[in-house]
Amino acid sequence: GQQATRIVGGAGVLSYDMRDGKGVRDWMPWMPAPVELFDYVAQGGLIEAHNSFFEYCIWNNVFSRQMGAPRLPVDQLRDSAAACAAHGLPRSLEDAGRVMGCAQQKDTKAAAQVKKLWVPRKPTKADPSKRLTLEAQTELHLVNGAYCADDVRAEIALSDAVPHLSPYELEVWKLDQRINARGVGIDTEALNDAIAIVEQMRAKYVPMMPVLTNGEVKTPNSHAQLRDWCGRNGVDIPDTQADTITETLEREDLPPHVRDVLEIRVMVGGAAINKVFAMQRFGDRDDGRVRGVFSYYGAVATGRFASRGVQLHNNPNSGPDHYKCVVCHEHYGTQATGCPHCGAATTGRADEWGNDAAESALRLFKRRDLALVEKVWGNALAIITACIRAFIAAAPGHDLICADYSAIEARVIAQLAGEDWRLDVFRTHGKIYEASACQMFGMTLDDFATYKQEHGGHHPARKKGKVAELALGYGGGWKAMAAFGADKFMTEKDMKDTVRQWRAASTNVAALWYNLEECAINAVRNPGAVYTYRLLSYQVRNNVLYCRLPSGRELTYHSPRTTPVYVTWEETGRLEEDGSPERVRCEYPYPVEGGRLAYKLTHMGTPKKGAAGSWVVCNLYSGVLAENVCQAVARDLLADALLRLDKAGYPIIMHVHDEIIAEVPHGFGSIEEFEAIMEQTPHWAAGWPIKADGGWRGLRYRK
Repeated sequence: GQQATRIVGGAGVLSYDMRDGKGVRDWMPWMPAPVELFDYVAQGGLIEAHNSFFEYCIWNNVFSRQMGAPRLPVDQLRDSAAACAAHGLPRSLEDAGRVMGCAQQKDTKAAAQVKKLWVPRKPTKADPSKRLTLEAQTELHLVNGAYCADDVRAEIALSDAVPHLSPYELEVWKLDQRINARGVGIDTEALNDAIAIVEQMRAKYVPMMPVLTNGEVKTPNSHAQLRDWCGRNGVDIPDTQADTITETLEREDLPPHVRDVLEIRVMVGGAAINKVFAMQRFGDRDDGRVRGVFSYYGAVATGRFASRGVQLHNNPNSGPDHYKCVVCHEHYGTQATGCPHCGAATTGRADEWGNDAAESALRLFKRRDLALVEKVWGNALAIITACIRAFIAAAPGHDLICADYSAIEARVIAQLAGEDWRLDVFRTHGKIYEASACQMFGMTLDDFATYKQEHGGHHPARKKGKVAELALGYGGGWKAMAAFGADKFMTEKDMKDTVRQWRAASTNVAALWYNLEECAINAVRNPGAVYTYRLLSYQVRNNVLYCRLPSGRELTYHSPRTTPVYVTWEETGRLEEDGSPERVRCEYPYPVEGGRLAYKLTHMGTPKKGAAGSWVVCNLYSGVLAENVCQAVARDLLADALLRLDKAGYPIIMHVHDEIIAEVPHGFGSIEEFEAIMEQTPHWAAGWPIKADGGWRGLRYRK
């Protein structure tokens, strides 16, 4: 509730408002130091900014080092961007101010004008300067000063319109800022070795693009030409984005010449290779650490954290198939008939990808020899991608300690739904894939154990249970199973049957979906009234639909609306695999014969894959509601664990979905203590079967 001084910095200008009635002040480097602001910070005054990590970095790395300003601790910071995200709003000042209808808006026209002042310019022979100086661009600098002052006013207007973070969430945000300031250690020597090999790959293979395509694709960045060429060669791709190309390369039926061309494209713009260069680009010049890579409330629908800059939330999980030499114990790809390291003629032992294999690859990278890497591993791109986790390393004298939550979303949804047999599984053996198959197919755990003893592998039904668990928890159907790869070993009829069997075995989970939707619809139709199902409740206040979680935190859905629709199931004219007529769900905005009255629920928000700043009508239905609350509760458990670990002296440097990584001095703490702290539950989750496992301790990050 304490009022904070608002500051904005940029391009040699500091604008601030002490909230003392005197309005916005400006400071520029040739002026006397802003002593009143320095004194305010020294006395513990609060500083608020929009995306305040920028101001935090500028203050402590420029003002403190060069001008003797007092250090600005994280505890004195506040961030209106974080408050916007927690309230379900766009994160940017421009978009949030527009949505909230603030009287003072960001001056986007001025921002476009002065943007050239914010970044180094490319020197030319005529003008070798790297910056547009005050002397050269006096008028533009004056515009920039006015723009910064207007930003302060726009930020104040937005901050006054948006609820502040709760005391608990403020502590979570502060910890997030400390994690961002602490940074993630990078083995810059190993990283630079790998980049040297990537550059050799580009020099060797990029000129091959027009050769492989008969001149139809001039360069790997000729996007339209590449897409058209792929189509003419039997591979239709919607675009040439990194994710699309990576997904296409996973196809087993990809023609070899198309694979070669797409791999060249990945060498230039693939997500994995881009991450390698991002690690180099974002690394601190003094200590190599990458800072500011996590985003508090990155997913506004749930509050889950996100990653930015160096995207650390989607690291590769495995590496190529390979052997381990029985003589020199080095690792190498399966294309080799003997050990390329020591020359042993015998084929090595097949080995799983792990830390030893990564260390072996990093030792090889030190040679900075592409031909040697290809001789040992075959595909240089694949082995560099596999080593991305290993580039993250502990500082000298320190270890990484890591553990993650086991099947956290499955445990949470079972608890929210009250699905007792699932909770019993998680309180005992934890084999949810086998247990799910038992429920669906009338099997026993002994059947799985016997099969494994006799055949040396998992029973085929386990695979069905696994994909069903992954795909169906939020109301998905057979197409969701296909998206998880079930279509590779199941027919459409098998998948549809499995969906019915899974739902029949999980009646309480299915009841959760539909009861949440009913509660939300009733809350929108009756503003102010509270509708509760088990541990969750919905209420509309001031044109916002709130979902109260067990922790007390609320999810927000702006401008909720219900629209009456009439639902029918109509024949398509096609037949199912069993010969019965195929039927699909249809909705009509008017009464139809045989139609059932229902309500379509929508709200205003930013879609998951929408353009930045988009604020559109979003559908809100049973599966989305269930997914949101489940992921949100899992996030609350993670956040609570982060706070407990921090208090216990474990300095957190990363958290990836449901995994937590700390960097500790040699000899400090233990894996057992780390997991035990994670398994402690807050009061609102007392008795829940939460399990942390998979813990490890080492010098490099690994799966």
